[in-house]
This record gives sequence, C-alpha cells and structure tokens, in this order.
Amino acid sequence: MMMYGLQDRLVLYIEEDYYGKKDASCYVLYDYVEREYFICGARLDERKTTYSKFHFYCKSIESLLDYIAFIMNARDSRITYGLINYNNIFKNTELMDFDAFDKRRVEINENNEIAVYVNMDFNKKQIRRLLGVLRDVRY
Repeated sequence: MMMYGLQDRLVLYIEEDYYGKKDASCYVLYDYVEREYFICGARLDERKTTYSKFHFYCKSIESLLDYIAFIMNARDSRITYGLINYNNIFKNTELMDFDAFDKRRVEINENNEIAVYVNMDFNKKQIRRLLGVLRDVRY
C-alpha cells in the first residue's frame, strides 16, 4: 500500500451492534496510488473473545459493499458508521491493521471525527456514497 508520507487520511469506520452487543467492526480506506480499497476488521462473540482479525484489498465497490453487508449482518443489526480523519496516520514501519486503527481511533479522540452516525439501519446506498467519498477526496 503506497500511502506513506501522507499526514492525513480519511477512514470509514463501521461497527455492528447485534442486539446490544458490539459484534464486529472494520475500517476502510482508499489507496489512490493502487486504486483499491483496504479493509481491516475483527469480530467478537458474546464472551468478548476476539476472533481472528482480517484485512484485504478490493477494487470493486460492489464487492466491498456485499462483503460489508455480510459481515455486519445487514438484515438484523444496527450499525455505527462515520468518517474519521486519521492525522499522521502511520509511520513507514507501522503495520496498518485492525489493532493499529482501533488504537489510533481512541488516541485521536472525537475532535477528528468528521461525522459519526450511531444506531442506524444498514443502508447500502449510504455506505456506497461514503466509499465514493473515500475514493475522491485528495490529500
């Protein structure tokens, strides 16, 4: 991923609330050099046991939308989603993975939230628009 040296990065955060429990969350950003999306995330079960983390790249918005809808249980869950500005995103030596994004989200605090919507129905059209924003914003 060719994002090093950039000071700011717009990231889409999505978190699933399944009957009052955080069940899954993920981060999505766009690599304009490679022209593909990067997604990383993790699932939790009701015992707070962390499942394996995941990360992958995707060139197609439609495939990415289908994947997000699937992992977020779009029919039965509520989601929190928003755009966050990760300033000074990562140093060249840091691994861009779920734990790193999650730690940085807490560190950068609410002042870096562009907008966050809590306890919403999954709306594929809205998520598609936000993925387009990630793709089109320049740094």
